[in-house]
Amino acid sequence: LGSAGADNIRATVEKRKADADAFAAQHHALFDKMIAEGLTHRRMAEVLNERGVPAARGGAWTHGQVQRMLLRLQAK
Repeated sequence: LGSAGADNIRATVEKRKADADAFAAQHHALFDKMIAEGLTHRRMAEVLNERGVPAARGGAWTHGQVQRMLLRLQAK
């Protein structure tokens, strides 16, 4: 990779993390509500898909994506 390659990768990773943080912040209230309702990760994914809320890359939600979102929100 060389030194320039490592810098390029670092910048890309930082951008992806910033984008993920922004996406999580945008949906924080909705996830708080679903947590308060006691929904499972699978049910949260179903609710998000039923409401037409796109996942980060525009597709349908899975329970794994919900789990990662909750971990990201917990870390903040």
